[in-house]
Amino acid sequence: MKKIYKLFLCAVGVMMLFSCVKENFEQPQVNETPEVNETPEGYEMVEFAATSCDVKTSVEINADGTHGATLWAKGDQLSIFWNGNKGSADLDGEGGSSKGKFKGTLPQGVKATHAVYPSSVEASVDGNTVKVTIPAEQPGTFAAGNISVAEVAEDNALAFNNVNAFLCVQLVSDEVTKIHVKSVGGHALVGTVPVTFT
Repeated sequence: MKKIYKLFLCAVGVMMLFSCVKENFEQPQVNETPEVNETPEGYEMVEFAATSCDVKTSVEINADGTHGATLWAKGDQLSIFWNGNKGSADLDGEGGSSKGKFKGTLPQGVKATHAVYPSSVEASVDGNTVKVTIPAEQPGTFAAGNISVAEVAEDNALAFNNVNAFLCVQLVSDEVTKIHVKSVGGHALVGTVPVTFT
């Protein structure tokens, strides 16, 4: 019994010895320098000067007689098209203006042909025709529903034109159970819409 007791005391002593050793819990070094987004080899950074559509049609007029303004916002992104390919360009800066500078990368020596806003819209280009898909269900935000297209000018300027319009209906009765909306002239309200530049 004395032997077991001595072994037990030795084991406890060894455990206490190792448990009192100061452990070094240094935090790993974190590089606080922000990552630099380098342009991939064979690509170049391209800037686009975008102007939001300034044609307004509205039955509601602000108190000062204006129809409101469409302004670029931080986080806005465009789809950029060239030779059957699609890329993106991000707004550079905070926005707050109808003019914005967008930056994106394109293969070196390639000229962009068209742009679509927002980049979340399903879109493609075939020659001089841009096809955009207006979703049947929309989140109800201006940014998601303001589908616009532009042809890229020689100097990379983009003058956007609206593809669709907004309809806002305010219900004042609980008795309304259904609203039917039709397009005069049979124009598509949802689905794929071709926009041809001439």
